[in-house]
Amino acid sequence: MREIPFEVSARTARLIGRENVANASGAIIELVKNSYDADADNSIVYFDVEFAYPPNSLSPEKYTEYIENSDFKNFYTREKGEYLLSKDISEQEFQNLNIFFKNQGCLYIIDNGDGMDEKTIENQWMLIGTDNKEVNYKSKKSRIKSGAKGIGRFALDRLGTVAEMWTIPKGSQKAFYWQVDWTAFENQNTVLSDIKAKLDSIDPERVYQQLSFNNKNKALTRRLKKITFPNGTIIKISKLRDSWHEAEIDVIFKNLEELTPPKEQQDFVIDLYSHNEEMYGEILPAPCDDYDYKVTADYSHKTKHVAIKLSRNEVYKDEVEILYTKAKSKNKKFTPQTPVSKIISSQTNLSKSISSLINVNESDFRIAQIGDFSFSFYFLKRQIPGQEKKIYPYKRFDSTKRRNWLGKFGGVKIFRDGFKVRPYGEGGNDWLGLGERQAESPGGVGRLGGYKIRPNQISGAVHISRIENVSFQDKSGREGIQENEIFSLFKKILVSIIQEFEKDRNTVMAAIKEAHAEANVEQKNKEEADKLAQKILNSPNEKPSQSDIKSLAAAYDKQKQEMKEMANEMKVLRSLAGVGLIVTSFAHELKNLQHKIKGRSQRLKKLFSMHIPSETLDSMEDARNPLLFVDSIENQDKNVFHWIDYSLTAVKPDKRKRHMIIIDDYFHNYSETWSEVFRLRKISFHHEALPNNNCRLDAFTIDLDTIFNNLIANSITAFTQEGFSGNREIFVKWQKENNFIIVTYKDSGPGLATSIEDPYEIMTPLFTTKLDKQGEPLGTGIGMYLVQSVVDEYKGTIKISNDRPGFSITIKFPTKK
Repeated sequence: MREIPFEVSARTARLIGRENVANASGAIIELVKNSYDADADNSIVYFDVEFAYPPNSLSPEKYTEYIENSDFKNFYTREKGEYLLSKDISEQEFQNLNIFFKNQGCLYIIDNGDGMDEKTIENQWMLIGTDNKEVNYKSKKSRIKSGAKGIGRFALDRLGTVAEMWTIPKGSQKAFYWQVDWTAFENQNTVLSDIKAKLDSIDPERVYQQLSFNNKNKALTRRLKKITFPNGTIIKISKLRDSWHEAEIDVIFKNLEELTPPKEQQDFVIDLYSHNEEMYGEILPAPCDDYDYKVTADYSHKTKHVAIKLSRNEVYKDEVEILYTKAKSKNKKFTPQTPVSKIISSQTNLSKSISSLINVNESDFRIAQIGDFSFSFYFLKRQIPGQEKKIYPYKRFDSTKRRNWLGKFGGVKIFRDGFKVRPYGEGGNDWLGLGERQAESPGGVGRLGGYKIRPNQISGAVHISRIENVSFQDKSGREGIQENEIFSLFKKILVSIIQEFEKDRNTVMAAIKEAHAEANVEQKNKEEADKLAQKILNSPNEKPSQSDIKSLAAAYDKQKQEMKEMANEMKVLRSLAGVGLIVTSFAHELKNLQHKIKGRSQRLKKLFSMHIPSETLDSMEDARNPLLFVDSIENQDKNVFHWIDYSLTAVKPDKRKRHMIIIDDYFHNYSETWSEVFRLRKISFHHEALPNNNCRLDAFTIDLDTIFNNLIANSITAFTQEGFSGNREIFVKWQKENNFIIVTYKDSGPGLATSIEDPYEIMTPLFTTKLDKQGEPLGTGIGMYLVQSVVDEYKGTIKISNDRPGFSITIKFPTKK
């Protein structure tokens, strides 16, 4: 029998490569990793894309450069010294023009690594699936090479149709030019051996000429002058497959920013530049210098021990010592759960065996296959709950800066040989299940045994190596590590290290809380002052003692502080009242114009029908039909009228009078008032009385409006959050129980922000989670505080559920005054 060889079609080889390069971002990262493997000090990504989409106008110079000699010259017409894009082109023509401009851009990957000689290009670069990096896994600089599958060059195909390469090998007087057109792989009945790339020996000067870029980007030009290129590689990708708008380039910048772990000294620097932007440049993954806790852990597979170091930076040490001293002076038997020396020490070290950490026998075969690794993470509070400010002497911090930093570097990421392994820790990827742990044990930090860290409060880096951790193999798509018994045990070990931090912080804070409880005598002073006042009233001729006078002075100071806080609250409420009066004033003026505006849409329709035949209107495209435009105006007018009516209704005199309110009637009328808002936002509002419906409350209508207007406003905001796509429903139920009316309000939104540890902190003044893209507050932070104030005034209580998704609050109003 004769022997026949296997053959691989060109298309199959290309598909295998594409499956391992999932997206454009992944493709660029693969090429940057190649620069690292080549011992480059610098890798530069440059988007030479002037127009990511067809521009609406072109200067004469740009028209000549791009359009004049193309098939699209009739798409632009000259007006007032520039060329404007015609509004009459069809959608298909616009798509063709978009492809044309996309093809004009180029993408460059530049490095000053070792380069490639002719032999390396032929035997390694051109060999698909080469095992070169698998066998020779260390570079000359002792870097562990990150690419081992030998298919990274298909990243070029993912990014564009044509790829060119100029390379100068280290220590050589020659340079080489390589070029391939990936469309050749699409030809039918073509096997891999039929596809040819072009290779030529060139003068190194031609490579340096490529680095000039005709000064298209000044920042890039300055950067290139600072970098030496005795050798290196330039890759140019043309006829790009993606439209590189600013937003897409921002994503690449962020991904490259997270590609390597934060460290002080960088031996490999990545830069990114864009043709039109000066906003990019050197990518510096900054280490965190504003943290509450820093934890580092190193595991040795030889000793099967993990050494953990905890550095505390959360509380003011001096204030803790003062608090302890004060607590001991008030109660000689004061014995906190942890000595003061532990609380104020800046760091502590401990070493634990894996078996004690995770309750697994050290002879377990899985432990032997994990290998050495290190794990470090920062814990950062995003904000301080109001009630905790009174108990713990936290160090001050800028919450906006922290949220922004966590937005960039938050999450626990895996780095293999210095490069991030996706998707761990990206975009809220909680692969360690920290969120689920916290939901099961939502206790506060001051309660021993209940505290668990939230996934949005941690920034961590797990360092592994393909040499030391051979059991951690990539998935076929290079997106993540294969889930197996060993990797599951590895995750358990990491969570156990986090638990050591949780225990430490929990113990420290519980001790501080105990000290605060002993040292905090204001309430006792107030009680004693009340007794003293009563004593003086009962015995006016009896002279008070010195201790009585001190107690009265302390109570007076406390009262002064409460009066100051009340004055600040009055300032805020006056400001809000002033805004409300202005809105109402303008609403009255608009009300006078309402009768003039109401009929304008109908009059416009009548005029159009008089001058344009009905058959012409019927045949028009929707975008050009004036009647549909008038319908839009009419809907907008209705919205304006609704808000005018609502603004005037909200401050009617009868709402400011106290009377017996029938709760059933109140919510029926309330539903009618908000009906247009609910309709426009596709919200279903359900209200019903539970059995025993005899709910009457002696109250001000405007007070109930304050409560439920703020709740509904928050629900509407929650429904419009990015990423939420569920049903939009609001449920209100009420019932009478003994001497209370109980009202339960629920919505089907995403629920409270995960950054909120204690749900009741939303009731504190100026607390808001509504932020813009820069992390600046959008909300006033006063809405839920007003809800709490109204309920307090009626001697009611509030219970908030922290279950997600959805938001639920129950309010109990006493029916007796």
